[in-house]
Amino acid sequence: MKQLTAKLTRIFGRLVTGLAAFISLGAQPVWELSNGQVQMRIEPHGAIISDLRLMGDSSSWLSPAPEPELKEPFAHFLCFDRWGPVTEEDVSVGFNFHGEAARVPWKLTTPPTPLRLEINTTLPLARLRADREIRLSPDSSSFRIQTVVRNPTEESRPFNLVEHITLADSWSDRSIRMITNARRGLLHENGDPVVGVEIDWPQVTQGEAVWDLRQPTYERGRYIAALSFPAKLEWAWVCLQDPRTGALLAYVWRISDMPWLNLYWFANGERIVQRAIEPGTSGLHRPMAELWQTPVALGRPVVHWLDAAAERQFTVWGGLTVKDASFGILTDFRQQGHTWVAVDEVGNQGEILQIE
Repeated sequence: MKQLTAKLTRIFGRLVTGLAAFISLGAQPVWELSNGQVQMRIEPHGAIISDLRLMGDSSSWLSPAPEPELKEPFAHFLCFDRWGPVTEEDVSVGFNFHGEAARVPWKLTTPPTPLRLEINTTLPLARLRADREIRLSPDSSSFRIQTVVRNPTEESRPFNLVEHITLADSWSDRSIRMITNARRGLLHENGDPVVGVEIDWPQVTQGEAVWDLRQPTYERGRYIAALSFPAKLEWAWVCLQDPRTGALLAYVWRISDMPWLNLYWFANGERIVQRAIEPGTSGLHRPMAELWQTPVALGRPVVHWLDAAAERQFTVWGGLTVKDASFGILTDFRQQGHTWVAVDEVGNQGEILQIE
């Protein structure tokens, strides 16, 4: 009986996943938001934020879509119900790398406006629901992404949630400067945690080798530096600067929501091919079944549970701007009431985002 149940579950998983992919092939248009300063496009399939730019920009600040046959998430997508690899057993029942949320259709919860989009989806296999509100500030180039996850089932279910923000190629140049208030961390190489590595931002130490995370190593491979934050801090943040153009990009969130910042990069030995910043609930990039056995790393949780009928809310704020040549080298990022500002080496300040 158990074997029959398992077989039916696998068949059902494949059917649901295939049906979701079929539905997404329709001609439903993308959703667009704009406030006159910043514009954003969101794909109904996967709720992927496929375009983020200032008005007048010729290209997005996020990564472009891959070749159609790859069928992989891109730009800014939500990893949910999990973040990380899947086991053979997971694959056999239909689960994908980084969960289902970026691979299934989303639908409107309420009619959209130029400043706000409310959408939701229920994950066919995990059976969890996600409601997502994306809101642009009415008078600045900042935005808010709020996600509520719900468990409509009658049993407790595990989950992880990560905002996977894959950046445009311009953010992979050696000149890019990145700062954060994260400190200690773990290093993953080609999918596996690396033993014997110490991270104390911005320095990574592996034996006699030392490098600075503000300029990731070009050594061939896929890397994730999973960073945690000092105790008693309320806010987490990461801020990037392109000194060639004056571009500044920043994200802010409460550590109680997402206690990890994952910095991902893929290098081919000569350059950074892909780079992402990923605030999230987990910093251990392993299958869900392994996380049940190791639920904490560096004193922070790496897997979470939703009780039956329970819900949790997660919010991240973002902002983008361009400063002229009078703004120097980015050295700090500070909160001033509801406003967050970048600071250069001589104390010049530039507002990037507002928390509303």
